[in-house]
Amino acid sequence: MAKKVVDLDALIASVEVAMRGRAALPAADLRLVRRHLPALRSRLETLGFEVTASQVRRPLLGQISSALESGFVPTKALEKLVAGASAKEVKVAQQALVDEGRAREVVRATGPGLVLASQARDLLIEQGDLNELLRHLANAQRLVKRAVAKKGAHARPAVLRQDVLQALFDFGSPPPAAAASAPTTDTTALSQEIRARAEESALPLRVPELLRSLGADPASGKRALLEGASAGLFGLEPESGMARLTVLDADWCPAGPQGTLLSWVVARHRGAGAR
Repeated sequence: MAKKVVDLDALIASVEVAMRGRAALPAADLRLVRRHLPALRSRLETLGFEVTASQVRRPLLGQISSALESGFVPTKALEKLVAGASAKEVKVAQQALVDEGRAREVVRATGPGLVLASQARDLLIEQGDLNELLRHLANAQRLVKRAVAKKGAHARPAVLRQDVLQALFDFGSPPPAAAASAPTTDTTALSQEIRARAEESALPLRVPELLRSLGADPASGKRALLEGASAGLFGLEPESGMARLTVLDADWCPAGPQGTLLSWVVARHRGAGAR
């Protein structure tokens, strides 16, 4: 009895029809072509399909990338959003996207997951900045702990919302590592602007509020203050009892010779310089 000739063209056509609007070949269609997959592989791959020993599907990396186009997707959910792949294959594909730089691993309150690198470039806090973020959050936590009323205490102090939010504002300033590669802030111009503000004011100016209003970051601001005071443009005075510094505000103030924080700027005719 003559061996039945398999019509490969017909099988290819049936796969194309079955795959319209689908990510993987349905089980019924897969049973019809499975044993012929070795002979069909090259032609199916030319058509853009991915062929494994037991499956025909849209490319797995492409499926995962499409799932990520809507934003962050938890790692555990990705397996349910793709078709025709085992959990192990999905895990390997996820890692491949990360290794190729097409996706980024992100940890959220709901757990770890992925985002497209092209969409998240300006949204991520990188590994090298996390310790700095922890430092700012710890400052905010210390502030809040000081205000939390002890059991039985009559006092019910509050905190200023701006002091807590300032932790994140401070963190948004360029970190030292970034400042090294970024254009250098013109501290001379900043010192001159500080001098102008001081001479316009009838009262001493608090350093944290002044630097924030000038759009300076803490590092550049402190450098401009010390350089300007050294050049005789204005004076710097230490913290006094009339307006105690918060933990967050202290980050904006340069230290004087004895380590005292200099938190006030005064016009030169009213102050004698940093001390």
